[in-house]
Amino acid sequence: MTGVMYKVAIIYPKRLEDDIILLIGKFGKAELISVPEDKFVGFKKEVPTELHSFHLLIGLLEKLAQKNNVDIKEHVNKVAGVVPVKLYDLGEIQQELKNLEEFFEISTHVEKLKEKLSKLRLIYGLARNSQKVLEILSREFSAIVTLHAELRDFVLENLSAMNLDFETMEIPKDLRRNVGLAGDVIAFVSAPSRDILNAALAVLKVPGVNELSLDIDEIPRNIKDLENTIYDIESSIKKLTAEFEVSFQERALSLVKLWYKANISRKILTAKTMTAKGEYIGVALCWIPEEYFEEFERLLKNLSPSILIRREKPLKGEAPPSYVKIRGSLSPLASILAQMGYPGEGDIFPWILVSILWALMFGYMFPDIGQGAVLFALGAMFAGVKKIRVGIEKLLGFSGKKAGAILMLAGFSATLFGILFGECFLIGLYPPLLPFLKEHWVEDMASIKWVIKIALFIGIAEIILAMLLFMYKNIKHGHYIEGILGEWALPGMLMYIGLISLGFHFLGITLLPPVTVPIINVRIELVFEKYGMEVLNILDPSKSWPVYMILSGVGLLIISGIIERNLGEYASKLIEMPIGMISNTLSFSRLAGFLIGHAAFSIIASKFKVMGTLTYVAGLAFLNLLIIILETIVVSLQALRLLLYEFSTKWYLGGGRYFKPFALG
Repeated sequence: MTGVMYKVAIIYPKRLEDDIILLIGKFGKAELISVPEDKFVGFKKEVPTELHSFHLLIGLLEKLAQKNNVDIKEHVNKVAGVVPVKLYDLGEIQQELKNLEEFFEISTHVEKLKEKLSKLRLIYGLARNSQKVLEILSREFSAIVTLHAELRDFVLENLSAMNLDFETMEIPKDLRRNVGLAGDVIAFVSAPSRDILNAALAVLKVPGVNELSLDIDEIPRNIKDLENTIYDIESSIKKLTAEFEVSFQERALSLVKLWYKANISRKILTAKTMTAKGEYIGVALCWIPEEYFEEFERLLKNLSPSILIRREKPLKGEAPPSYVKIRGSLSPLASILAQMGYPGEGDIFPWILVSILWALMFGYMFPDIGQGAVLFALGAMFAGVKKIRVGIEKLLGFSGKKAGAILMLAGFSATLFGILFGECFLIGLYPPLLPFLKEHWVEDMASIKWVIKIALFIGIAEIILAMLLFMYKNIKHGHYIEGILGEWALPGMLMYIGLISLGFHFLGITLLPPVTVPIINVRIELVFEKYGMEVLNILDPSKSWPVYMILSGVGLLIISGIIERNLGEYASKLIEMPIGMISNTLSFSRLAGFLIGHAAFSIIASKFKVMGTLTYVAGLAFLNLLIIILETIVVSLQALRLLLYEFSTKWYLGGGRYFKPFALG
């Protein structure tokens, strides 16, 4: 259900502004409103000078965390109860960030050392095969070039033409892989002067030829010194890596704490931009649910008796946020109805009812004990296993907990209907428990007709329920004329029931086949006899009573138009409503269509039996996997579509906005 919202004005001594904002933030159940300056003459809003700096600071902290694989979301709950909620000094946070950057720079330095080490190992491996490598590199003007084998002749010709001293060698695969080189040939080149060397490198600057980025002056001139250098770098890497790993978790937590402090400070400063201040006093406005107002008022009075508090209900034309009371383990299912938007003023939010209807339609289209159990198990994993839940949120941008709850509901419904239809993993275990369905019902025309009728009966029941919700919503909020004479109230109800009954009697429909109640041995049935054209004979009320119901609805709708002084619009509804009612009802026939489609897969599965056991098992596994993946998505969307368009549009507006309380911590 939706709760009543109050608009609260807080007038306080200017010196208490920080305390007021901290109190509202710690309370966490009030949404701040930007104070309009035109309604508070003499009061002005201010933007704190530090706000922009905190914005930039948070961006730097998030980049540093991302660069060093620190997941802020994963660790933020660990620091939430440890870090005090207050406005922090910008300079102190900047200094702490500088210290953290110096620490995390160790990892960057280690990566550079690893890159240098791999290149020195390459040179060491090649120098052991040719003394000329270190001889060339010992000269004042030298360079190292890597290239693809097909460019070797091109490089040799140009280096020979310039009379340069060089040595080319093939790079072993293991060395090339360790260094991450694209080329498979390396050339060591020396020149008599820097200008000649640069000219040679310019000539060789073609795709596939690259100069190896390495400070040649740092390369030792003999094998022994090169070995020692490699050993020293390896030792440095081990030492730095050990130091980094020992302190990493502690520094990562410090980084999250720093982000948390900066984020709290940014929120406080942002809240300050929404208040207005005069010379001595300040004003803050907020929305707060009715049930929390007394507690909020008490906290403010305890802070200072000089604080004035004024509350009022939303004025006409104001759009307060929607405070929806959703509690319990099934609360994620509220997202089904929320697909049409959050409830606005005057809306009702029967999300449990809507969730049950969605599950009912899903199960009717997807009746299978085994597949339903799989969906339920997957939903439990999505909702309960943290790694899977987080993975879904990152992949789909959708709450893993919500996805899990919806899958569990779908799986439960599919299993329940699977029991009624006697099917498990596309295998018929026993004849359907429903009395009007025969064994192998999908091959029996009479059973198929019953499947279609049940789908339409579900649609009729939902449309009548939608009209009842329309009446309840309007009467609850004091709109009595609309709740009784509105298009989806009594006029629509009479017209719809009359139209449906007219069709039933015209065709002749059995709603409930003859059934004998056990123990009391009473036979019951519900049959609309076939009257054909006689149903239109208004001189025989016993057969044409549906026509009188339709005419009664038309009369009430005209009366409503006269009361609302908008007879023209209501007259047009006399044409639109019957067409809409019929099309809405027929739209529910898709329930039967998808149920028959699902049953057809069981026929396909049974055909695999003649192909041998292995083929049968493989084919059955493939079909079940296909259905669980594909049909789950399609059937979910079809059930959702029927809810959102044929059902909810008659009573739910969904024009509200989400209640976002200002919360610190």
